[in-house]
Amino acid sequence: MRILVIGGGGREHALVWKLAQSPHVEKYGARPGTAVFRRKPTCITADVGDVDKLVDLAGNLKPDLTIVAPNYLRQRIGDVFAQRRWAIVAPSRHAAQLEGSKIFAKEFLRRHKHRHCNMYGAYDSLKSALAALDSVSWRW
Repeated sequence: MRILVIGGGGREHALVWKLAQSPHVEKYGARPGTAVFRRKPTCITADVGDVDKLVDLAGNLKPDLTIVAPNYLRQRIGDVFAQRRWAIVAPSRHAAQLEGSKIFAKEFLRRHKHRHCNMYGAYDSLKSALAALDSVSWRW
């Protein structure tokens, strides 16, 4: 198997480390990778913020599976790969909001009457957030 890992954090490091141990994995690459990644897998130069360039990269590499880090999920990469019927471990852009936005996740949980921590508010500025904190009875 040829596997492409998009991301350079701790989760991706653990995945790449484990992939390196598998006799079923012929080749694997990571982008952007970290210094630790550079010891084993092929680190590939690509702009991870540009989905079209990642699609071109995957088209050239032809991985059997692509795994995407959570911080890249909101860029529609799961949708684009799915349209091409390429194997990818990634939710749709819409579903990725649960991982990428705490406000979206809290509102989703509230809407579906799921027990969760209360959200006291969402603020666009430091001034409005501090004003809200001034109105609470507990110490902060």
